[in-house]
Amino acid sequence: MCSDAAPSIAIISPFKRVTKALQRLAPDALRFHLHQLPLSLTPEQIDKAVDTVRVGTVHTFQGREYDTVILVLGG
Repeated sequence: MCSDAAPSIAIISPFKRVTKALQRLAPDALRFHLHQLPLSLTPEQIDKAVDTVRVGTVHTFQGREYDTVILVLGG
C-alpha cells in the first residue's frame, strides 16, 4: 500500500443476512478502529477507506485482492 493511498478493505461473510447488517454497522466501527491503528492515516484517508469498504458474500470477492480482509462467520 502506498503511503498516500487509503487501505482497501473487504468485509466478507458467507451469509447474506450478516452482510446486510454489516453494511449498516461497518462504517462507524471501521472509522473508530482506523483512528486507533498506527498507520498514520490522515482523516481524509480514513474517510476514503471507509467510503470504499466493500461488504458482501464470499462469491462477491472471488479473484480480487484487498489490503485488509475481515471474515465474519456470524454475529
